[in-house]
Amino acid sequence: MSFAADGARTTWRKVTRAELDKILDSHAKFASGRAGGQRANLGSYDLSYLDLSGKNLSNAELSGSRMANCNMKGAKLMAASLFSADLRKADLTGADLTRVDLRGACLRGANLTNALMMESDLRDGILLKADSKGNLTTMSFDMTVADASAAILRGANMSQARMSNRSEEHTSELQSH
Repeated sequence: MSFAADGARTTWRKVTRAELDKILDSHAKFASGRAGGQRANLGSYDLSYLDLSGKNLSNAELSGSRMANCNMKGAKLMAASLFSADLRKADLTGADLTRVDLRGACLRGANLTNALMMESDLRDGILLKADSKGNLTTMSFDMTVADASAAILRGANMSQARMSNRSEEHTSELQSH
């Protein structure tokens, strides 16, 4: 649990390995067009420290999720929504992040070596939620919005990725292939 800048309490839902496996199995059916499949909706879940390496999460909803220190080596996340996700120190080595919505995501210390990030959106963004009175409040991970400082992007393909001026400052020395 964390507190947003305005003092509102922000909670993330924990998921058991059994629940996650069921969600991932259903999503695999969805991704392959098989009957009984359902798009994974893991927005606002706490997936920190979990092993999602090699998993297909293409088109998954992961907005506002906590994925700090998550192992996602070789994961397929094409067109997934990671809007305002906490990806601090996540291992995304060789992951496919093509057309992923990473607006407002924190990538501080994430390993994106050889990741495919073509047409990804890395601009600033803020996730809002309604409080008990119906007012919109900012969800916060106690981080700098859209921060890619100290992210490892060696060999990452960022062709046609969209970045705000702030992100470009941190990534200006990168080589895109």
